[in-house]
Amino acid sequence: EGGFRATDYLIKAGHRRVACVYNNDHPPGIQRFQGYRNALTAHGIPYDERFDKSMPVKNWGEHAHFAYLLTKELLALGEERPTAIFFFNDECALQGYAAAREAGLKIPDDISMIGFDNSDLAVLAEVPLTTVIHPKYQIGKWAAEMLFDQLDSQGRSMPHQMLLHPNIVVRHSVKILR
Repeated sequence: EGGFRATDYLIKAGHRRVACVYNNDHPPGIQRFQGYRNALTAHGIPYDERFDKSMPVKNWGEHAHFAYLLTKELLALGEERPTAIFFFNDECALQGYAAAREAGLKIPDDISMIGFDNSDLAVLAEVPLTTVIHPKYQIGKWAAEMLFDQLDSQGRSMPHQMLLHPNIVVRHSVKILR
């Protein structure tokens, strides 16, 4: 849902060339990417594999700045580069900021970016980052309730799934193209 909402926000702002930078072997990354793909489909925008940039979590140790490297690949597309990028989280988005700055691009004038987490970093960025709220307290509360249910049922409770409907904190990193 969060990946869908982030991408939907970018598309409604007028962006048609939207990229996604994420972890491809981590359930939240895979789910956010699926939301990205679903939003493209919902708006009739064809999937462009050049805008799909990912790396497995297991490689993070070798590539601590993987989002920076993947953003550089997107920016190297020149005139065909995306006009907006959805990042797996706010830390990755800030790595994207660094790659854009190095390429001489301004956020949001030249490229728009949206993160995920609503971390403290998002508001402190040189251009405050638009981001999806990751309701950590709600998730923690739900996890504790599930644990107590498991203890009460002596481990015989049914599996649960939680679907969140996260909101977006609109700041200054997305340019409205319309």
